[in-house]
Amino acid sequence: MNNNSFKQSTASPAILALPEEMKAEKALLFGLLASHKNLAEIAFRVRPEMFTQPDIALAIEAYLNLHEKGEGTDILSVEKEIRRLSPERAKLLPNLFTLSRQDGYLEVGDEYVRAHCQHIREAFVARQLILKCQEMTHKAATDDRDTRMLIAELGDVADDLGGQLSLTHEIPDMPTATAEAMARVREIRERVSSGGTPGIYTGLGQLDKLTGGLQDGSLHVFAARPGMGKTAFALFMAVNAAKQGMPVCIYSLEMSREQLLFRILGQIAHVEPSKINKGTTTEDEMKALEEASRLLESLPILINQRSDIRIDEIYADVALRKRQGKCALVIIDYLQLMNRDDKGKTPNEAISAIPRKTKIMAMDERIPVVLLCQLNRNCETRGANIKYQLSDLRDSGSIEQDADTVAFISRLAVINIQEDPETRQSTQGRGTILLAKNRHGEIGQVRFMHDEGMTTFWDDLQQTPPGKPRNTASKPKGKDLFEC
Repeated sequence: MNNNSFKQSTASPAILALPEEMKAEKALLFGLLASHKNLAEIAFRVRPEMFTQPDIALAIEAYLNLHEKGEGTDILSVEKEIRRLSPERAKLLPNLFTLSRQDGYLEVGDEYVRAHCQHIREAFVARQLILKCQEMTHKAATDDRDTRMLIAELGDVADDLGGQLSLTHEIPDMPTATAEAMARVREIRERVSSGGTPGIYTGLGQLDKLTGGLQDGSLHVFAARPGMGKTAFALFMAVNAAKQGMPVCIYSLEMSREQLLFRILGQIAHVEPSKINKGTTTEDEMKALEEASRLLESLPILINQRSDIRIDEIYADVALRKRQGKCALVIIDYLQLMNRDDKGKTPNEAISAIPRKTKIMAMDERIPVVLLCQLNRNCETRGANIKYQLSDLRDSGSIEQDADTVAFISRLAVINIQEDPETRQSTQGRGTILLAKNRHGEIGQVRFMHDEGMTTFWDDLQQTPPGKPRNTASKPKGKDLFEC
């Protein structure tokens, strides 16, 4: 062994300049000023103390405080929060736009957010490493040093800083995780014992027996060809969830808020939506609609009708509403209409990114997400013996991989098949939900019945629908709720 490698030096360590990422800090602030849709991502990855510029750190702290409290993060609210946090510094603070653009043009697109956060985080950890090593160097230079203890402390420092760098400090230890899991086990058992379901009740008991309901952190895909009733069933689930006190956020990329509300009112009032649209409701039906409107006003349902919305914008909106206690279930109608980033990607690759982000949203916010999806047209060529497959998902990409459940909705009457080849029953007013994937249980087929005009679904085991009965013999022809 070369002894020269152990040659000792009596020189003191050089004073090092602490690393910083000033441009990344400014870019992150400017990105927030332009759009706060990435605030949830930023809140997970950085903390105010990681910033070297005090003014920017104060602004970031204001953003993160408002985000944590579930309040709005518009510029006026942020400035007010800054004044609350530090009245004296707020008087000296320059305009936030000026503060963030002192170095001229900065790249602040969505694709740079993680990189900027990582640069800021790495610089922070590097500063902590330098300061800690300098502290330990001074300890090691004293006469009363305990070398073994210093080496052990050095190992602890390395573990802590390594965890901060990789975000593993955010992961609960096994005792904490186990306690949380057992609390959930007891909660599920209590709900089932009292006649409920582990997740949110969909309205179809047979479906909930297979899936356990719409469970937190899960992505539930409901797919169908046009006219089969996927939007109608989604609204049915939304009303059922809202009646259980669960706030529902519906993101509709196909239909307007008014159209959806007509359908929900028709469902609650037992009035055909086609009659509402045509203005042919009777006096009794109008009274029922007035009563239904009062009930609907009390239900925690929010409808966002933006047709150009992106999944990142939905994520930001859901994160905010969840912290406000205004979101326990998300419904997106539907996947293929969602605005997506096609830059440098095939349509399949662009769509594949959406289910993945949707699943991440469900897990991070701990809520169930229902994602409606179209099926390929070629599956219609199979006729009465149609059996949907996961490969029938249009531009399937990663849908079947990311989803916790995939269910196909089918009504043979829509494709002019009058008799079910399996049951030999009439297909009028009947349909099936084929659960083709279930990550947490068995797969299977659920048969349901429905009243097209009233948008009511019930298990085929029952003989009559729940609620007010109706004479279906005189149903007028025309477009009904399922034709969507």
